[in-house]
Amino acid sequence: MRAGRWLLNSGVPTPKPLICLEERHGRMLGRSYLICPFLEGSRSLFDLWPDLDADRKRLYMQRLGRLMGTLHRSGIVHGDSNWRNILVGKGQAEELRFWFVDLDGVRRYRRLTAARSERDIGHFLRELKRNGADEEYARLFRRHWQRTLNLN
Repeated sequence: MRAGRWLLNSGVPTPKPLICLEERHGRMLGRSYLICPFLEGSRSLFDLWPDLDADRKRLYMQRLGRLMGTLHRSGIVHGDSNWRNILVGKGQAEELRFWFVDLDGVRRYRRLTAARSERDIGHFLRELKRNGADEEYARLFRRHWQRTLNLN
């Protein structure tokens, strides 16, 4: 639940945690489950990408670049930013929304190094390449990520 709060407090959308169930063996944490609301009509970026036209793909890369930049500017890495962990849907006013899920790899650092940020977006960019996108989309993502990361 802590990772969800970190993301929400930094302005990066994730489903708001409702309940956390933990199995403990003495002081050792066993299995744990995070229960979040169901995001009606959302799909993973992985499933959605083939159905998008070029304009939507560019829009998604811009928005996701800014979101990842916001995450890293806050000193947070997702740790597993593959496309199955990014849900796409519509918000209350029918606007395009993204949610980051599978937060067990999320870490927060006092000072996030460039190498850690690069490694984090590496997951995202590998998925982009696996889905047959040309280099234009990767450049677009990086440009928006870098601009957001460098804001003061």
